[in-house]
Amino acid sequence: DGVNITDNLTGTFGANFNSEIIQEQQIITGGVPAEYEGGQGLISRVITKSGSNEFHGSVNYYTQSDSLVADNKHLEDATFSTFDTAFTLGGPIIKDKLWFFSSLQRKEREEDIVDPVTGNLLRTVKTEEDLGFVKLTWQPTENDRVVAEFFNDPYERSGSANTTVVQNRDLARVQGGDNYKLEYSHAWENLILTANIVSHEGELSNTAADTSSRNDVAYTGVVVTNADTQKGG
Repeated sequence: DGVNITDNLTGTFGANFNSEIIQEQQIITGGVPAEYEGGQGLISRVITKSGSNEFHGSVNYYTQSDSLVADNKHLEDATFSTFDTAFTLGGPIIKDKLWFFSSLQRKEREEDIVDPVTGNLLRTVKTEEDLGFVKLTWQPTENDRVVAEFFNDPYERSGSANTTVVQNRDLARVQGGDNYKLEYSHAWENLILTANIVSHEGELSNTAADTSSRNDVAYTGVVVTNADTQKGG
């Protein structure tokens, strides 16, 4: 919808969003037009759903766990469970004049991280996401339209899923932010003029999962093992 969510540091995506709100998705690869500043090889352009003169909605729930997949005899203690649920609702506030569309998607995953060498449980990592979306569309005249839109993507992960990260180097992550858009368009017989104001806010914070103790020993000129880094400082 014209809100640039590209991450300034990596040049890749800088936000997650609710998959239930997608009306149309366009993928542009190579020869990216100049209007998409910062595009590096691939641009994903998403147009979101809008309300109409009839009420429409949906509810879904997806789940999976380790009991639904084949067992790994080398990692018998590695369990996981995940679910993804969402609802949508759209329709008229004033028929032929004012419409709304809204959605909320909730995702959770809990996963045991197991050392692939010893088979010992390192930690259990939990990930949570809440993806909200609201859009209002107002058609005051046949040639004028106003669209107000909000979506957010708060994300929290309690630790690292990387098996090479030892416990006293484990990182928790918080990311996400709020996004706003206000758009006005006017149509003439052979011309459409559009003006919009957009705001994309994002956060990416990594902090120690356990702040009670940290290893502060510096090693030089030797091979450092996981056992060394677990000794503390």
